[in-house]
Amino acid sequence: MQPKPVIRGRAWFGPDGQQPWEFRLLVDPDTRARNTIDWSALLPGERWAGWLSLDPQRQTMTIDPLGGHPD
Repeated sequence: MQPKPVIRGRAWFGPDGQQPWEFRLLVDPDTRARNTIDWSALLPGERWAGWLSLDPQRQTMTIDPLGGHPD
């Protein structure tokens, strides 16, 4: 079984926007290479919820555009 494709990085976040948080952006499991990612498909709809999970204790966020649901 292949690992799920994920893009990892750092974002400045928190109450004052000055705290470095780690993020994981989950992409379509069928993605084989960065140049095949449909970036526009990663933008959640305006009335879409549940695609962003925050963990303040670990200062991490997970962005899962395919895991959301209608608001």
